Amino acid sequence: MSGILNTQSVAFLRWGALGVGIWYGAQRQASLTQLVAARHAGEHAHQREIYVEEALLAYQAREHHAREARAKAAGVVVDPTDYKFTADKAIDWLVNDMEKHGA
Repeated sequence: MSGILNTQSVAFLRWGALGVGIWYGAQRQASLTQLVAARHAGEHAHQREIYVEEALLAYQAREHHAREARAKAAGVVVDPTDYKFTADKAIDWLVNDMEKHGA
């Protein structure tokens, strides 16, 4: 009888180790690919939130300027820092403006 490890046993162990290494590498690659995809999706969602916030701010600024222009055309002061500001007039005008043009 030859030694404990004959050539067939060594070959089997080598091929087995190769198979396990290939399987481990494939699993590792799959997990890393999923991790990168999840990070990319998170970054994409974050960037989308930023775009939505910027668009909302731009819309609000545009509406604010349009409302101020309508108030100025109607002769109503809606800026509370102006010395001509009258809260009753401004509130009445804002309520009427919201009824006409929507909230």
